[in-house]
Amino acid sequence: MRAAAHTARLAARILCGLLPLVAVPGPVLADLHPDPVCVTAPYAAAGDPSGARLVALVERLRVHAAAYPSLLRALDLHEPLICLESRSVGPRGYFDVGTNMIALHDGLAEAQKLAVLIHELRHLDQVGRGVCPSDSLAMEEVARATFAMEADAVAVTAHVAYEAMEAGDSALWEALAQFENYADIPASYAAERAASGSASRAMGAAFGQWYASDWRRDSYYVSTCSAYLDRVDETHRLPGYDLLVGDFYDQLCVMPDGTGYTCRAPEGDGRP
Repeated sequence: MRAAAHTARLAARILCGLLPLVAVPGPVLADLHPDPVCVTAPYAAAGDPSGARLVALVERLRVHAAAYPSLLRALDLHEPLICLESRSVGPRGYFDVGTNMIALHDGLAEAQKLAVLIHELRHLDQVGRGVCPSDSLAMEEVARATFAMEADAVAVTAHVAYEAMEAGDSALWEALAQFENYADIPASYAAERAASGSASRAMGAAFGQWYASDWRRDSYYVSTCSAYLDRVDETHRLPGYDLLVGDFYDQLCVMPDGTGYTCRAPEGDGRP
């Protein structure tokens, strides 16, 4: 996987913004396979039933992302491994930069898996565009960047889901409304879209709404800083002190059709 020369790959997972720290409820886990099932590019037919479901999911993704070149480019250029896994405790999905793997929790409904896949594919697109933070940054700057990357990924997912609903397929939008601690973000998108008729302004509203939750800010701050400190400990390097580049938000906030949208963190960057 390629990234811009002035950035480094994230050494740890970018956890799915839909539910990064809370376990999937226990009752759905009893009959799930213990090992991940994965498909590789070109994501063709698979004999295993779980693999076949993944292939069908990628086909649905291509339909929903047909109007969004950046998402399809991320999928076809970087060819991530796409997996189903079923840990009893863990996120609903994540993108692992080191292994180029997108993992989805098998306990999710199919429309929810699609929402998570779009979200994680946006993270892959972010990496490909070189906007991931480097450990040369100060820890709080890495957290600041991670907040923004999550806000952007949720905003993109809301945009794709809204457009699908407008075209007559509401399953993806309804799936977003079912994610605890995140339903306020697509609601913010829809409210601004109805008020202004502008997709870019709705994206900006959804981005800003991510910061409105103390739970999201606290959870991501703890997760990001813990991972940062673990990497410092493992590599025996001194913590970084750099700041994000001045045009970070302009580089990050590009709609999936290639046009920009305005995004900024609130005063204080939303950090605890």
